[in-house]
Amino acid sequence: MSDIINSGSAFRSAWAMFRTHAATFVSISFVFFVITIALDSVDGKGDAQTLSDLVTTLFSFFAAYIMTRLSIGAIRGGTPLWKDAFSFHWGEFVWYAIASVIAFALYVAGFLALIIPGIILIVRLSLMNFALVDEDLAPIDAIKRSWELSRGHFWKLFVAGLIVIGLNIVGVLIFGIGVIISTPLSFLFSAYIYDRLREASVPMVAESH
Repeated sequence: MSDIINSGSAFRSAWAMFRTHAATFVSISFVFFVITIALDSVDGKGDAQTLSDLVTTLFSFFAAYIMTRLSIGAIRGGTPLWKDAFSFHWGEFVWYAIASVIAFALYVAGFLALIIPGIILIVRLSLMNFALVDEDLAPIDAIKRSWELSRGHFWKLFVAGLIVIGLNIVGVLIFGIGVIISTPLSFLFSAYIYDRLREASVPMVAESH
């Protein structure tokens, strides 16, 4: 089962897809980067700061949601376009945001329980957002699906997670602007791994939502 995931093949495929669609991925990532910097620069007090933090968080969910959608399509041979970044269903984005909040709460609980459970949860739920978008699942079903897909692949996914972290550290070190390359590359890398595991599994039947 572990042969299904090969980080080297995943990275090479992700890099090939990134090079093919670099203009789209870099331009979208750059716009998201600029908006994020602008939101982070807002200096408010009290309720104004709380609202600013909420908007920033929601935008980070939105940016991740769009990258998730575009990456899945690109890995499967599609051509990501700017218009695709905004042709989505708000209901699906809401599910995405809710799933992200639930996962974060689980991570925090796991880390409070002596750290190791938190690491396990981060790795086992790393495919959740891809499953939610690709298989049209509700948040809890997406969490269950990620747990199912990651079964037997913990260490391979752990290494893949370290690669993603490494890519984004390099992106930050390149004057911060490097994230416009490392971010989409990370999503493509993760999308490839998700797609390989999905192909080797039985699809989950989505609940109506």
